[in-house]
Amino acid sequence: KTRSEVKHTTKKPHPQKGQGRARQGSLVAPQYRGGGRVFGPKPKFDQHVRINQKERKAAIRFLISEKLKENRVWLIENTEMDAPKTKAVASLLKGLEIKGRVLFLGEGNYTEVETEGKVQRVSVSTTKHRPFIKSIRNLPRSNFSLASNISGYDVMIAQDIVLTESALHELSQWLS
Repeated sequence: KTRSEVKHTTKKPHPQKGQGRARQGSLVAPQYRGGGRVFGPKPKFDQHVRINQKERKAAIRFLISEKLKENRVWLIENTEMDAPKTKAVASLLKGLEIKGRVLFLGEGNYTEVETEGKVQRVSVSTTKHRPFIKSIRNLPRSNFSLASNISGYDVMIAQDIVLTESALHELSQWLS
């Protein structure tokens, strides 16, 4: 971190005159322990790129179609579990012969809200997937996402995609 990024006090370390020591302004100077770096590394540019919604949907549609062509998309009935069991999900992955990074997609829970004459569909938090999420969090290279919150990066880095039937319906409705 540079001097401006280091969190320290702004008080002078000692008086300017009278002690025979060199002038010092603050403890964030590079010569002090915990001070900022003189020429610290900086990124060349801001790497966050904004993408239009139509382009984003088209990219996700393309990535999912590529996974379909490679037979890397798996469909399961549902993700509902009574209690979190990592062993059950691991045996499911072993039965499907899935190795590597896997993305699980589940359906969301929505309600319709009317504001100013317009009906909007709003996502509502649900505990339906909680046992399943707890089951996969100890498995290496496995992620869970709602179908409506899917990102192109998640689809791209995942070698296999496992989704529920209702998530498939929600995803096809969202992408069409």
